[in-house]
Amino acid sequence: MPRGASPALLRFPESNRIVAQPNDRVERQLVVRLVALAREARSVPPETRAAEILVAAHPALCHNANVGGLALALGLRELDCE
Repeated sequence: MPRGASPALLRFPESNRIVAQPNDRVERQLVVRLVALAREARSVPPETRAAEILVAAHPALCHNANVGGLALALGLRELDCE
């Protein structure tokens, strides 16, 4: 990715698996890695800009109209800031 394309949000599917099959329902677990790339701009550190990107993307990526809002059972497994 060229430096000029920053800021950017990248999505990588990590895994998709069936976790349970109670009755006639199938419960799936989807793990997605989100990577926010940012550079310092107007004296705002890149870590702050990357956090802002992730916060803004969360509602758009995790919206579930079936439950009237955000998807349930969301969890943060890993956070790596450089």
